[in-house]
Amino acid sequence: MISRSRKKHTFDYSCRSIIHIHEVIQRDGKKSNNIFMTFLTIVATVIAAIIVSVSTMIFSQISKHNDLINTLEDIYIGCSKEWIDSHLGPPTFLYLADSNEISDYIRDRCREEEYDVNYNLIVGIYVTDVAILQAYFDKSAMSCRLFMIIRTDSRRWNQVNLPKQYRYCVNNKPLGKFSYYEIDGQPEHIHSYYTNGTGRTFYMEQYYYASGGNYYNFYFGTLDYGNFETVGQFWDNLTQSTTVSDDDAEYVTIVDSVLGAEFILENRKACCPNAYAISSPSLSYAEAMLLLSDYTAFDSLQLKNKVK
Repeated sequence: MISRSRKKHTFDYSCRSIIHIHEVIQRDGKKSNNIFMTFLTIVATVIAAIIVSVSTMIFSQISKHNDLINTLEDIYIGCSKEWIDSHLGPPTFLYLADSNEISDYIRDRCREEEYDVNYNLIVGIYVTDVAILQAYFDKSAMSCRLFMIIRTDSRRWNQVNLPKQYRYCVNNKPLGKFSYYEIDGQPEHIHSYYTNGTGRTFYMEQYYYASGGNYYNFYFGTLDYGNFETVGQFWDNLTQSTTVSDDDAEYVTIVDSVLGAEFILENRKACCPNAYAISSPSLSYAEAMLLLSDYTAFDSLQLKNKVK
């Protein structure tokens, strides 16, 4: 017969053992829980760091993209080459445009039309992810006298507008989205040509808005190394010699026949320019057209591969 005191001692011992086991389980559970929470904290920290890093990178890219768009839309007559270089970097192509080097044929044609051609400019071609900028600088002051922007990307977030004060003349639409029909007014001159091989297919119209355009000359056209949405019929007509009607003949200058002009003049709602240019009054129409249409000084064929 076991005594009452011995039973009590045995019971106390069993209770202490159970309590000890429970404490060990709790302690191990807390330790496991602490390890798990530490793991979750580390994972959360890593994920947060990745999110912050990716967000910073995306924000930086968006900021750079917006700065690029803003720069292209803020180019203006009289701005310095140094200012453009500081925003876009050095030009991809750089060359001298000298009127003394134009062909005798073009010079004779200009004389016949009584156009005086005399220029000596530094030309910078800036190739960006959004568009191509061609800027023509006075050699002495290195200030911009003429610039042209060619659309090379059709994606919505890469659309470039004209400078804010001049958007009214294209129905407030970005480059590539307004048609020739939507350009305010009528063209004063038209110039175009087509050449084989590495030459260019070029079509350009000149407009003048007097005080509404700050007395600058405006040019809207289509170049073969830009992005365009109305390629089929446009190029088919541009690469074939067509006869311009008597009603439209007053716009035709410098070239004997303006290739594709008849088609564009009759189908202005279907054709969208992929380039626009603004020139200083100090440059004549003939000088600006010769500069904008020149394709001998840099490899425009290379630029066609960048069109999206």
